Amino acid sequence: MTVEERFEKLEKQNRKLRKLGLTSVAIALAGFIGGTALSGRAYTAAIERQDSITTKAIYLKDTSGRTRVALIGATGLVQVYDGGGRLRMQLNSNGDVRSYDANGKARAVMTNGPFALYDANGKARAVMTSSGYVTVHDSNGMPRVMMVASDNKIYFKNASGGQVAVTP
Repeated sequence: MTVEERFEKLEKQNRKLRKLGLTSVAIALAGFIGGTALSGRAYTAAIERQDSITTKAIYLKDTSGRTRVALIGATGLVQVYDGGGRLRMQLNSNGDVRSYDANGKARAVMTNGPFALYDANGKARAVMTSSGYVTVHDSNGMPRVMMVASDNKIYFKNASGGQVAVTP
């Protein structure tokens, strides 16, 4: 797989994670609004003329009673859980988005700074920074490929740490 193919793959994963985060929030809000509007137990008379609902937290649960989405107002946190009750995605008020695997390990982290993809052992395998660096790491966590926007070069590192710059 060439460096360009790897970079394309990283960009596709980044786009998928952003779409997934936005979709999760939209589904959570739609579920809350739709559930309240269609529920036979909605507060019909009490909030008939209200423009908003104020609460500290909202928990959307599945038919088994497990929390699937949590909206925590005090901290600005949105959490999405799978059917087994495991945290799978988290969005916090400072813009961080984290995606977790079934074992609870962070697999993709997008912050206001870098965007990182992790392997099953918790090691960063690819990191993209806002300053124009993309680094791909091997299974031991050693950087192997670096793409640097500021000097328009791609660097390859060998096992002993030596590097070669390639100008595209």
